[in-house]
Amino acid sequence: LGGVFRVGRGHTVGLLGAVLLGEDISTSGSPVIVSDSGFVPVTNDSVLTNRYGKYAVTRLAAIVGIRSVRFVTVRGFDALTGPQDMASGFQFVTIVGPNIQSGRTTRNLFVSGDLYGGVGDGRSFVEARLFAEGGLGFDGTSSDLAGSGKIVWYDRPSLSRLSTVSFELSGVQRVAFPLQLTLGDHSGGIRGYGSADFVGGQRAVARAEQRWLLPWLGSRADGAVAGFLEAGKLWAGGFPFASTTAVPAVVGLSFLCPLPPGARPPCRCDFSFLRTPAR
Repeated sequence: LGGVFRVGRGHTVGLLGAVLLGEDISTSGSPVIVSDSGFVPVTNDSVLTNRYGKYAVTRLAAIVGIRSVRFVTVRGFDALTGPQDMASGFQFVTIVGPNIQSGRTTRNLFVSGDLYGGVGDGRSFVEARLFAEGGLGFDGTSSDLAGSGKIVWYDRPSLSRLSTVSFELSGVQRVAFPLQLTLGDHSGGIRGYGSADFVGGQRAVARAEQRWLLPWLGSRADGAVAGFLEAGKLWAGGFPFASTTAVPAVVGLSFLCPLPPGARPPCRCDFSFLRTPAR
């Protein structure tokens, strides 16, 4: 619950506000195995037994930021043919505040930062975003650390062709509740590894895609075909049952069709033809 006010006019403005944050997470101390027949209790001692308890905290934080952006209208980036506004410039927002009520014995300061930058035009555009948050103890300790970063380059040399290259980083550390990253996450993972059981605390993924519009569809519908290459790596990061993988990669072909025409992102069907092992 909170609010933000704009300070100033024009393309460069400040942001000031306040927010009340709260989280309440309860985790059982008795682990189970998720099997095809349901939950199976773990009868012997496990690293998960009583590892996590109740996590409840309320914070009152200040919001401070600065924004200097202009919007550039492009076509054929995330949408196949439809228009899209891209933010050219930068924006930084931070949230800082102490916990005013917590189940922990020590108090800490919650700090969050979100940085965005973008530059380009309708033919070529680069945008990047970096986000991080965590609790900083007054005794010098840190906890509940999470962060992610992404940079993507769009290159559209013609109306019918688009190339995209991106690199993503994400990670969590010292969290007080069950949380982990997987190689096959729907958002941020690698296509073709949805059934992989590798988990960890940090992940890096690189992607490249070449897309061609299908001209024979004409004005009746939008459609495209794309070839993609993705590779990534997962680090254990000290999490239970986690592992550090090799650098698995996948090559595939995608068919894209927006519903309705002009919508973004378009519906897509992906086929992977070559996958390298994660170990």
